[in-house]
Amino acid sequence: LGCTISFFECGGIEIEENWDKEKTTFLPTEKPMTSETYAPLIATIPLEIRGKIGDFIKGAFAVFQDLDFTFLEMNPFTSVNGVPDPLDMRGELDDIAAFKNFKKWGNIEFPLPFGRVLSATESFIHGLDE
Repeated sequence: LGCTISFFECGGIEIEENWDKEKTTFLPTEKPMTSETYAPLIATIPLEIRGKIGDFIKGAFAVFQDLDFTFLEMNPFTSVNGVPDPLDMRGELDDIAAFKNFKKWGNIEFPLPFGRVLSATESFIHGLDE
């Protein structure tokens, strides 16, 4: 068990043509994120911004864990004066973790899958969970 972390130096609309440039590392659940974890992802980035990109990856992963994301994607992100700046982001939250994240998540709603209707019993249980 753990998390797969992927990184592309080139993204945006050309990402589909650049799967061969994907860099991936695996972080087992019991291990903390360290510079050794993300070093292979940023090894070919220019040295002058490598540290900031590494810190950005580490920070994004901390948010991923803290908010119980199951998926987090930033494509593309750019670097302005050496500071990473995501231009687009997509995430998926683990709705099972709503009980512990209600203050962090606010009034977020999880819609049912398209076309699904809760039975009377499911509606009752759903109401208890809220």
